[in-house]
Amino acid sequence: SGPRRIVFVDVDRERLRPVPIQVGIKTDGLFEVIDGLKEGDRVVTSGNFLLSAESRLKSATGLW
Repeated sequence: SGPRRIVFVDVDRERLRPVPIQVGIKTDGLFEVIDGLKEGDRVVTSGNFLLSAESRLKSATGLW
């Protein structure tokens, strides 16, 4: 989402929560996450673009 980095965290296997993160070093196509997540968080790794687009749409229409 532009300069912001957002990931979606699994809240309870039925709901997802967008979480802003701060990234550090990128190595071999992977990013170091230095802030925003805690150990054990389950992060979405597929379909992120669709989730991000839907959350922006819901936010713009007041349905979120």
